[in-house]
Amino acid sequence: MSTTIEYTETSVINNAAEWVALDVRSVLAGGTDPLQLIQQTIRSLSPTQGLALTAPFVPAPLVQLLGKQGFAAHSHRYAPDEVTTWFWRRVEAVAAAATSTNNGETNWESIQERFGTNVQEIDVRGLPMPQPMLQILAAVEQLPADTALNVLHQRIPVYLLPELAARKIGYAIRETTDNGIEMLLYKL
Repeated sequence: MSTTIEYTETSVINNAAEWVALDVRSVLAGGTDPLQLIQQTIRSLSPTQGLALTAPFVPAPLVQLLGKQGFAAHSHRYAPDEVTTWFWRRVEAVAAAATSTNNGETNWESIQERFGTNVQEIDVRGLPMPQPMLQILAAVEQLPADTALNVLHQRIPVYLLPELAARKIGYAIRETTDNGIEMLLYKL
């Protein structure tokens, strides 16, 4: 029987662009604590990667520990001795890492105040890949300098961020109440 144990933000499980798999069942069976290996793997993750950890149980203390480090988690039991727990950075943590290459204003309210009602909006939620990125880049190309673009998206488009930097587009990111994100884009 399959049991799902949810801790936070389950619909954002696809927030990581790439999953690093780590199965610690054999380590545990050998009598060794895998915490050091798990922490080493977590430290090696890029901002766009998440950890898919397989263990014989839900690692509740690890969920709490990594939660304090900005990670959300979702666990699913596939068999009596097989539970996969996905760990990914919360939107705020990914956005903080992404803004280090932004070079523009990242405060949502400041950007809104700057552009006032000169804001266009596009909704790319639910579009198949690579349509969200293509539509955003097309909209950015047509964007007047005195106008911001509000983008509704399912997750932080990590592959889009370098493209925005190359086009000298600043952005701010915030989470929405439906576990999606909004991006406010503007020309630098």
